[in-house]
Amino acid sequence: MTSPGFNESAVVPKRELFLDKAFMIVGVPGVGFVSKLAVDQLIRATKAERVATLYSPHYPNQTLALQKGKLKAFTTNFYYSRVKGFDLVFMKSDLQPLTVEGQYEVAAKAVEYFKSIGGRTVFSFAGYANPGVKKPGIIASTTSKKLFEALSDYGAKKPPVKVIPIIGLAGLVPSIARVHGLHGACLLVETTGATLDAKAAKNAVSFLSEIVGEKIDVKGIDERARNAERVLKQFQSQQKPQPAIAPSGAPAASDDNLSYIH
Repeated sequence: MTSPGFNESAVVPKRELFLDKAFMIVGVPGVGFVSKLAVDQLIRATKAERVATLYSPHYPNQTLALQKGKLKAFTTNFYYSRVKGFDLVFMKSDLQPLTVEGQYEVAAKAVEYFKSIGGRTVFSFAGYANPGVKKPGIIASTTSKKLFEALSDYGAKKPPVKVIPIIGLAGLVPSIARVHGLHGACLLVETTGATLDAKAAKNAVSFLSEIVGEKIDVKGIDERARNAERVLKQFQSQQKPQPAIAPSGAPAASDDNLSYIH
């Protein structure tokens, strides 16, 4: 296999897959981190195996030196598990691509890979902030009426307003799936808007459980949400830009006139 040149996104398979009418569930950071928490749990609960990695120049030119000695680049990973006769592929990303063009390209590469291994339907989870909701549910937006009707049988609702903008991979991946002849749906999980909403993530996992007809464990989501929030705060504190040193004779930086080192 030729190594990628990284002038564009590339999927590097770890093993070959030949699936039949598979589902892909997309989990990326977003509102309440609902999508990412849910897919992290699904990967663990179903003992999914990593089968491919997507590398992209649209991710930050930064790698992480982990405490255990491992060097980690920002990537998107694909995992596979079979649950009660369903072939499930989980797409998990640490972050969203940095540009609009990058988001389209990563979404397209992900769909192309999924189609090449026998994919048929793409589901993405996304948090939908609705602080006043008394009983949070799942809102479905799909590429076909037939798919919406199928999801409504499991309790999915129509959008409560005329238009809901869905920004990033959670909307692009299922939308682009249609261009490739696949089915797509974005499942908006209602959330109170908490930084990391474990309850909403549990609702997402439970909804997929209904579809596959097998209860999927949600234990551990609360603890992972707390851990993730702690790590997120630590990471954000490390990313605070530092003011540049003004040249001799230059006016000192004020709140209204700041210069930063990038």
